[in-house]
Amino acid sequence: MDSEIAPTEEVAAAVISSSQVELQTAVEQLGSGAIDNAGFDSLTSLGQLFAELPVFELLPDLDEDGLADVVDEDDDGDGVLDSEDAFPRDSSETVDTDGDEIIDALDNCPTTNNSDQSDLDQDGLGDVCDLDIDGDGLANADDAFPEDPTEQSDIDGDGVGDNTDADDDGDGVADATDNCPLIANSDQADLDGNGVGTACDGLEVTIDDNGTIAVDGDSLPALGMVGTAVAISAGFLISIRREDEE
Repeated sequence: MDSEIAPTEEVAAAVISSSQVELQTAVEQLGSGAIDNAGFDSLTSLGQLFAELPVFELLPDLDEDGLADVVDEDDDGDGVLDSEDAFPRDSSETVDTDGDEIIDALDNCPTTNNSDQSDLDQDGLGDVCDLDIDGDGLANADDAFPEDPTEQSDIDGDGVGDNTDADDDGDGVADATDNCPLIANSDQADLDGNGVGTACDGLEVTIDDNGTIAVDGDSLPALGMVGTAVAISAGFLISIRREDEE
């Protein structure tokens, strides 16, 4: 019987009286051997037991199959039993895989429960099953701001996206004047004076007033003019190679 319909006393009486004779007859025939178990099942099916049950105001018949909904195993007549039908009173729909009361055909995450159907980037894929919620091309797992398409990273971890943050590396020096805007170096050291901070410069070669060459702050032995030129050239080549490797 339909568990969603609570029969009144009048309905209950009609249901009982409609099936009583048929059920008693089936029991007697089974007991006498006139029918076997299969025959008994046939005679006691809902359609057979309640075939004479009158359909009236208190006993609606949604699919108009002559079997009142209160005893009909398929109220909407769509061929799917009510017990297996996500929408037992809607013949146009039967499946709701994730149980969020939204049919699979209209559900933007048909296998993941999301009754609110939120879809931030409006790509037709619900947020709970979208690997890129904000649609910025970067997966949620790699995105520091998975729900903000204008931000993806936060180098200094201050909660402000790098595109908005005036000091990406959080060293107290604004990006506009920071000689290493993506690497914290509050001292702004720049040994070779090339405008690129030591912290992010590939290789720094300096020559003091005495002609002493230093690479990354470490002095090299005096090499003479030719040796100095060679060392400087080698230093630049090493610097370029390091930058290419980074």
